[in-house]
Amino acid sequence: MKKNNILTKNISTLLRFGALVTAATATTGIAANVWDGGGGTDIWGDIQNWDNDAAPSYGTLTFSGSTQTTNAVDANTSMSILLWTGGSAWTLNNANSAGISLYDNGGAQAKVENQSAGLVTINAPITFAANNGSPTNPFGEINAVTGDITFGTGTLTVNGSSVNGIRMFGAGRTTTFNNTVSATGKYFSTSAVGTTIAIGGSFTASDLYIMNTGVLNLNSGSTLNANVRLGGDFATTGTQDLTKSGTFNLTPA
Repeated sequence: MKKNNILTKNISTLLRFGALVTAATATTGIAANVWDGGGGTDIWGDIQNWDNDAAPSYGTLTFSGSTQTTNAVDANTSMSILLWTGGSAWTLNNANSAGISLYDNGGAQAKVENQSAGLVTINAPITFAANNGSPTNPFGEINAVTGDITFGTGTLTVNGSSVNGIRMFGAGRTTTFNNTVSATGKYFSTSAVGTTIAIGGSFTASDLYIMNTGVLNLNSGSTLNANVRLGGDFATTGTQDLTKSGTFNLTPA
């Protein structure tokens, strides 16, 4: 009788373990955060546009390849990182007045990053809503690493209580803001060497740090409401390299 009870308990345990394994496998199998453009439309809500043909989960969205390189976010979306890779130029639009909110993900920086060789154009509202509270990482990032980034339309908002500002990386690359930037009380900085910021819309921030031989181009028809600080390297150790320049250009009308 005791043997039968033990056998029954062991079988029950194995069945429960098998159910847990099946559930875990099913959970890991539904993650679908890489755009493959396989759907019949160009909207994010068409799950066939994502690998595994499933809706993306919170984390990093990666856009790669050369299919449906113009696409649209069609529902309010929360993510940590928007990442473009490969060699194509990409355009992100929006539908249904949808926007994207970026949060930190387990310590990963909230960021917009172009690792593609082509230009990324963003015509959708993006909000840096929160980042981790770590003393060393209280900022978001906009990184034109191997290709430029242009914010065409859609307000870029920086309002997270733990986002002190936006640091921009991508040596020798240009990020253009032809849209509205709303970052009252927040800073923007050119943290990589030779990064260029071009402003063609309405830009509001607390400070613009143009450092590490960075360049700020204020284009005709734009407005800028921020303190502009030129030079230095924004060192976190308290020791500034004051030999590094910053350039502020006013383009002709």
